[in-house]
Amino acid sequence: NVVNNATLFVKTAMGTDPKLVVGDVQTLRFGAKALAGFLLGYIAARQGARVGLMGTVAFTALGVIWILTGEGNAYLLAFALFGAGELAGVYFPNYCASVSSPERVKRNQALLGLTGFITGSLFAVHGRVADLYGMRASFLLALAAAALVAVLSLMLPRKGPAESVSTPGSAGGGK
Repeated sequence: NVVNNATLFVKTAMGTDPKLVVGDVQTLRFGAKALAGFLLGYIAARQGARVGLMGTVAFTALGVIWILTGEGNAYLLAFALFGAGELAGVYFPNYCASVSSPERVKRNQALLGLTGFITGSLFAVHGRVADLYGMRASFLLALAAAALVAVLSLMLPRKGPAESVSTPGSAGGGK
């Protein structure tokens, strides 16, 4: 949700009207998303779905750090990192499906979908924080949120029931 504020902050960070760089911003976001999709997919296929999920969180956190420190044209590289981080929309559901038992996949995916209500409402929160405390405060909020997601993600299981050791009387591990 921090991308909108980062786009508006172009005026401060680069000294130019955001309207003049929006094409570059979109090119960097979607180009990096395509490249990161291959990279994260390759890594996740070899290391597990949680690694792909963590990669998206890391890209987003690095993007926020970049907007807090970047200046001039280098500031635009933050949008490439954000683009790669936007793959969370693929890697979080993929992780959820990979660690859920077949009986629980639909339910768990539905529960994951409910988080959209929370994340969707954060656009207003970022705007309000920026109005009250400045853009940098909204960036710090985004960095804190990324850190929280990273910590919570590290607490998730690495492997799903199909990859876990089966116990007697269970089909493919736990539920």
